[in-house]
Amino acid sequence: MSDLFTQNTNELRQLLYQRKMLVFHAPAWTPWQFTEFCALWGQPWSAVDYSVSREIWRAATNPVTREKRFYTEISNKLSARLNDYEMPWHADIANRVNGELSFPHRVIYMKTVPNPAAGFTIWLDMEEAYPQLPAGLRKRWEAVTVVQQNWHWPGRDIIEYPSMKVHPITKKLSPRCNFHGVPDSWIIDLKRDGYSIGTGLVEELMEAMMEVPNSVYEHRWAPNDIVLYDNTPSVHRRTNPKLVPGQIRSMWRANIDHDKAIAATF
Repeated sequence: MSDLFTQNTNELRQLLYQRKMLVFHAPAWTPWQFTEFCALWGQPWSAVDYSVSREIWRAATNPVTREKRFYTEISNKLSARLNDYEMPWHADIANRVNGELSFPHRVIYMKTVPNPAAGFTIWLDMEEAYPQLPAGLRKRWEAVTVVQQNWHWPGRDIIEYPSMKVHPITKKLSPRCNFHGVPDSWIIDLKRDGYSIGTGLVEELMEAMMEVPNSVYEHRWAPNDIVLYDNTPSVHRRTNPKLVPGQIRSMWRANIDHDKAIAATF
């Protein structure tokens, strides 16, 4: 892992866009070392970026220059959504209304894993799976629009989007599938010809994509594992961590904005 910090950052960022996900086993880093890693891949979120969400940011300080970078600490004790139950398929930060790019990269640095036999995180590469679906299903999906809301603040920022999204760097297409069907989900409705049709088609599409070979990756966590993923072409879910009372499963997490300068490469 120490060699990683000597690599050309442009090449690293291109690698992430090519692979879509990178998996590491890291040392027991300090918060500053973790944020140094995050900065290799794009522009880590600032305190202002985190302030528009419910994520509680922390500052990591360079021991020499006193420069600050930001990340979040999260656990089943700090977040109701990371509690002891299964999490549904979702992608993060699906609509940002401040002009910034949606679906930033996500980094998960797992710190404690009380039960390594449970709590797996599973990613679905929709960019890979969608073109392999039956043409009729794709035609039905592309005929709808997707109505989203702010996940952190239900009822706010309700925006209607095309059903397909374009990657801001690679320009590849993937469906705008996400957490849906309940009051606090990202997707609250689909529309066809201006009329509401509910979110059943999201579920149908997701189930079909899960069956496409080589489109799903399951990660079984150990302490100090890092998964870095391009949040745009994928969704992910988590199985029940099956913790006993008092156990804490904790991680550090960061959002990293896309490196727009890399777009010309693709």
